[in-house]
Amino acid sequence: MHNTNRSGFLVPPHPDVSEKTYHRVLARLAAEEQLRTRRLIKRSERVAALTAEYRGLVETLMGKGKYARLREFLVEARARESRQLAPPKGLDLPRAAIEQLAATRREEGDACLRKLGTTPDALAALTRRFQARMQKAMRLPQARAADHGHVVEHKDVPAAIRNHKTNPWTIRTPPFDGFNWFFFLTQTGDTLTYIDQGGIAPFGPIWFDPVTGSVGSDTDVVGDVRLNHNYVIHGSNADIAAVNVRTYTSVGFWYLMDQATLHEAQRGGQLEVWVEMQANATQHRIDLYPYAGWETAWVDQNNFITLRATGEGDAEAPLDLGNQALVSRMVAQTGGGILHTAPEIHWNNSYFEPGATCWTHHISPNTFAANQPMWIQIGMETAMDVSVGQVQTDSDMQFDWLIKSVQLRARRPD
Repeated sequence: MHNTNRSGFLVPPHPDVSEKTYHRVLARLAAEEQLRTRRLIKRSERVAALTAEYRGLVETLMGKGKYARLREFLVEARARESRQLAPPKGLDLPRAAIEQLAATRREEGDACLRKLGTTPDALAALTRRFQARMQKAMRLPQARAADHGHVVEHKDVPAAIRNHKTNPWTIRTPPFDGFNWFFFLTQTGDTLTYIDQGGIAPFGPIWFDPVTGSVGSDTDVVGDVRLNHNYVIHGSNADIAAVNVRTYTSVGFWYLMDQATLHEAQRGGQLEVWVEMQANATQHRIDLYPYAGWETAWVDQNNFITLRATGEGDAEAPLDLGNQALVSRMVAQTGGGILHTAPEIHWNNSYFEPGATCWTHHISPNTFAANQPMWIQIGMETAMDVSVGQVQTDSDMQFDWLIKSVQLRARRPD
């Protein structure tokens, strides 16, 4: 197991924010980073333990020596097929010939297993059970329903919001004041290699610009497991391997609850926020190519628009508000240990055209006192989980959002 964790934030002072409040906000943001890291590491430890357990049970099923021989056979078979597909001759192979290579590879894999004294059905059943457990271990706990924001269709956005009416709303547009970001990568399995392809070197493939309001991530993974634009290579052996990537980029600004209408400010209230985003890139792409008779693959891609708010509360407590709206998701699964029925998957979707506007609406479940300074973060988060065994996997997410406006007010609870 290998974890890569990087993060950072910039919160400038404000003339209307006391020094005590300012430093308390900095302390709370630092504490949040530590809490998030501990949570992600705990999750990666669960995944690593499952991977080791799976290998141990396969070794028990087959015998340790035979398991090693199966791994060697699969590497050799994959290399042999790659040579047959390599240019120049491979370029001229018809589709029927390529499909025959895949069928032959599967038959040879089944024959190798039987020769080693194990049936493909037995290994497939074991793989199927562990894939279900792996998915459960990799998923993070769901946010409470009260912490969910929502994507709202343009026609359903109130006219006052679309027209940027300032009463009772406070409106922020670029340039913003600061930023916050993190990048977290977990690689589980001894055949994974990660290659960073750009972004904030050496912190990962993400970007943010408080001046323009641009936030995004573009990470690559290539080879037999590919995530975004950071490269991960999954070797051809009998193991299950897993990769988890989390990226977060945001811009931030100070907001005082008394910037709403005077009457509302006198009583405080919930924080209500409308976010107007322009889509520059919103691409999900997944390619799955099974190459063994006991293959399994699961890919879960998610993109969120996020609202986070921090006041001067307990420095050790979570942030006052962590609200997210799921903007797009793509999930693909193949194999699961069902012999010779796993289809290839080739999906490429963008749910928003470049230049399209997306609105999200957020209401805090908790209330805030009048005149309380709040550090507001508006941004995007991507989450990708991949668990594969004997499947060539190419999983790619590219998201680039431009934050055009943020409209805020204090709101009386319903």
